[in-house]
Amino acid sequence: MQFGGALVIVDLQVEYVESAFNGAATVQVLTGLRDRAVRAGAPVVQIQHREPGFGPDRPGWELAIPPTRSERVLVKDTPDAFVGTGLDELLRAEGASTLVIGGFSTEYCVDSTVRAALSGAFDVLVPGDGHTTAATGGVLPPDRVVAHHNHVFPGLSAAARCHVAPAAEIDFGAEHHR
Repeated sequence: MQFGGALVIVDLQVEYVESAFNGAATVQVLTGLRDRAVRAGAPVVQIQHREPGFGPDRPGWELAIPPTRSERVLVKDTPDAFVGTGLDELLRAEGASTLVIGGFSTEYCVDSTVRAALSGAFDVLVPGDGHTTAATGGVLPPDRVVAHHNHVFPGLSAAARCHVAPAAEIDFGAEHHR
């Protein structure tokens, strides 16, 4: 069993999910993680991407998992969810040292956020079945993008550790200690 301290769901927005590889399954996996985190009293933060032409006034910008009252929603303008959002301060104020990070898009915003978390000395746990990418248009087929990142993420460990585990093996009952 792997232990997560806080759950960060990156850019799981309706428009992205509709065009994602295994989008509905990823929403289901992350909804299950979110529900377990909320029951355990773990902090949950959903990140919402905004850019010119894609914001609150555009259909599909809304989150695919409606947030509970206890969740925080932060809006970002860059791939890295830590830039300009107050995410670092929020997580430290909550006492989180291990982050479970999943969402969309594996090779952009999820990857950038995982790397930033590690650089900030957070341990990271990535649900291997809880991140996805666009179904078409990439250099690699989407299943290979996900598999590649599931292989690469653990090698990013330096000041902090990064692990990949199936969502079913992630528990929010306690922090994962060094």
